[in-house]
Amino acid sequence: MSLGTFSAFAQVGNPGAIVRAAACATAALLFFSFLAIASRGAIGRGDVALSWPIGAILGWLSWVSAYMGVICSFAIAAVVARCGRENGRDRIAFGPYLIAGVTIMILVR
Repeated sequence: MSLGTFSAFAQVGNPGAIVRAAACATAALLFFSFLAIASRGAIGRGDVALSWPIGAILGWLSWVSAYMGVICSFAIAAVVARCGRENGRDRIAFGPYLIAGVTIMILVR
């Protein structure tokens, strides 16, 4: 996401939301960067890169939406892994689960 995207968000008329979106985007980026380092590559750079716009979009809605979107993403990934579609030793493509969690939170909101 670029500065232009954030300025488009700001023109909607909720100046507090722009700060919250930027803070959530930064928090998501830091959290997923930590996960990528701690998991030794199980979560890839693409997932880390996707976390920033995901955090901004959900942060625009609320802090709770950003938190619950990430939790929902992890829950979906855990269900799929538990059903045997993902091998526990493999690297997972977490991006589809992130997008699914965001979609669910936007629809629930």
